[in-house]
Amino acid sequence: MFAAPSEHNSQQPIDITSDSLLVSPKVNTAIFSGNVNVIQGGMTITSDKVIVYYVGENKKPASKVVSSSGDKPTPKSDTSVAAPSTALSKIVGQGDFVMNMPDKKVAKADVGIYNVLKNRIILSGNVRLKQGGNTVSGEKFVYNVITGKSQMITRTKGGKSPRVKGRFVPAEVDKKSSAK
Repeated sequence: MFAAPSEHNSQQPIDITSDSLLVSPKVNTAIFSGNVNVIQGGMTITSDKVIVYYVGENKKPASKVVSSSGDKPTPKSDTSVAAPSTALSKIVGQGDFVMNMPDKKVAKADVGIYNVLKNRIILSGNVRLKQGGNTVSGEKFVYNVITGKSQMITRTKGGKSPRVKGRFVPAEVDKKSSAK
């Protein structure tokens, strides 16, 4: 489970939709809020809020706040500053983070970080992984999209360290439960 390379191609375009967008060109970020969907190839991420970090800058006029609720865009105080480039470095999902991979793997967490440059996904806070009938849970999960290497980590809370929990269903049993 999340131990083999995914069918995901990290070189594909990334499409993001949300209820609103705030671009902050001085810090090279774009904040997507409300019903956020991120799609790259067969990978889909949903979250309450997604912050996109860009590499470098681009000397085009800055964007405005845009709302899909029909409200007029709210202009920024200075629209002549440099806008972020389109080269993404990482995507951070906050709140109700869910990632669906093309090979039927599902990951849920409080926070998810997709480091586009390093092809690494880091999930933290109440992490739950599922593939078929198999499940694994813990506090932090690190996954290399290219190599498939993964690690579930626990953190110490108040002197106690929660344990990683897993449930693995044999293939025959999993096939029978999927047929129902």
